[in-house]
Amino acid sequence: MKKKQKKGKLLYIEDGPMAKSARAVRSVKYLFIAALACAVFGLGYFYREEFNLENARRILSYLDAGASGESGTFEKITIETAQQNSYLSFRGGLAVLTPDVLHYYNAAGKEDLSLAVGYSSPAMVASDKLLLAYDRGGNQLLITNSYTTIFEKTFDADIINVDMNENGAFTVVTDEPGYRSAVTVFDAKQNEIYRWKTPDYYVPCAVQSDDGRRMAAICYSGTSSGFTSKVVCFRTDETEAAWTAALGSSAGLALSFSDEGLWVICDDKTVLLGEDGAVRGSFPYTRGTLTHFACSDRGTPFLALKGQSGAAKRGGVILLDENAAVKATVNTSGDVKSLAAADGYVVLLTSESVSLYDESLSQQGGSIAEGDARSAVVRGDGAVTLIYTGRAGLLQRQDFLDGAAE
Repeated sequence: MKKKQKKGKLLYIEDGPMAKSARAVRSVKYLFIAALACAVFGLGYFYREEFNLENARRILSYLDAGASGESGTFEKITIETAQQNSYLSFRGGLAVLTPDVLHYYNAAGKEDLSLAVGYSSPAMVASDKLLLAYDRGGNQLLITNSYTTIFEKTFDADIINVDMNENGAFTVVTDEPGYRSAVTVFDAKQNEIYRWKTPDYYVPCAVQSDDGRRMAAICYSGTSSGFTSKVVCFRTDETEAAWTAALGSSAGLALSFSDEGLWVICDDKTVLLGEDGAVRGSFPYTRGTLTHFACSDRGTPFLALKGQSGAAKRGGVILLDENAAVKATVNTSGDVKSLAAADGYVVLLTSESVSLYDESLSQQGGSIAEGDARSAVVRGDGAVTLIYTGRAGLLQRQDFLDGAAE
């Protein structure tokens, strides 16, 4: 991995009369004190609901990290790596969830949080301000805001899947006793606002819209005639389904609400449904097999497909438009290891290199040779965190831009 030594910047005061220099120094000092006081007040107000002595110390540690010039960059973090671990970009830093511990490293690479957990299959989802960790196949779930736990819950049934929207509201699918599945909808204050139990369908995933007014679920069913799946959408203030959309024999894998409608990512196609459940567009995977997918903050999907033979075997990443037609394509020269999207950026890690794109799949600079990283996540400033065995390293957006100039 390409490494650069980051050096801090020094602020010099221009030469001049002694009295003028003294006044300038005092002015800078007073401005700094005023800015520091405003920052402490602002952070204290922002975190007022969980404010205590320990959190006050943590806020001061954030200010210390910023004052030391370490905010936003780190050279290397030593982390635990295992096949079942989960990694997620969160609030400019990196969340690492192992079966035993939830770690959060801030943008400067310092560990701000370490929570003991006991998960057999750890998984994470997040919004802008909240991080949710849960045990898939277990019954435990917790929510943190990067410095303290704000919510914990033990369910009576095993958790199948959890999704969280941009506002922090979340949806939990459980393997409910006496039913095939149950979907519980929580608002951003962790209040349960809706619950749907079904004796007829197995539900692999469910999501809610950012406004919290709609919940959609993928439903599987098997009969003597074979496997079928469909999407069921509810309004969270009504008990009956608003609409149902059949997927036939396609296996629905994920759902994503967006301005265009509801995206349904399946094993053999991606479908765009309108607000009434009508099909607005469909993209079958005639170019290859779906290997990875990710969704932007707006809900738009990015699909990584791998061809079966010839030149198409290299595969590529595809962005779809508002009619589920191809809007942009990026060809890949190696096997895709990781595909992630966040805050207007997309990072693609292959067996040969790592590349950064914007949400229109326009490449940011050039690709950087990389064969050892296992996974990659991207944060809001375009910096990419690469996950290796036992460590994580950071590439700044400028590194990709510099790579194009070389």
